[in-house]
Amino acid sequence: AACIAATTVSANAADEAQNAVPLKELVPGTIFNFVGGNNKISYKIIKTEGVSIIQERENSQGVRTEELVALGATVGNGLEMSQNDRAEAASIFPLKVGNSASYGYGGMSTVNPGARFSATVQAKVVETENVTVKAGAFDTIVVRTTMNDGSFWYGRSTCWYAPTVGYCVKRQWESNRGSTGITELESITLP
Repeated sequence: AACIAATTVSANAADEAQNAVPLKELVPGTIFNFVGGNNKISYKIIKTEGVSIIQERENSQGVRTEELVALGATVGNGLEMSQNDRAEAASIFPLKVGNSASYGYGGMSTVNPGARFSATVQAKVVETENVTVKAGAFDTIVVRTTMNDGSFWYGRSTCWYAPTVGYCVKRQWESNRGSTGITELESITLP
């Protein structure tokens, strides 16, 4: 397996964002290695399906399969999304500054065992930005997402999507329940 430790991009995300960027098809078996604080997280790509990335997430808590939908909501661990919501999520693509999508997802709560959970998601492509992370410098398209359950929980996340990589090279999130974090791409391992 090849490991890419540092990457510099030549494509300009600002130009691409003006022309609108589709979700890149990812090669199954590709592993994106992230670091955040003292934590390491790896995402192994299983497949790309429309605007969803099916992946295995591995961190200090173990391995689980999840689905990253439209670079915003993570569906898995008992959470589901309807076909109508999937179609709504897809409306953010191709990525172009100003594009937005509103959709929902739900399932069994991970906070209150036995209770149902549902959330609404608002996602918007807000700008282009060059970011430097451990893996190198990337021109990115920034997608900001807010999620809430309509009562006591809300969260915000930002994805810096690098079209040349086909993945978020940086993610930042926070919720009103105290969860916060930033992860940055450290390396990519090709199959």
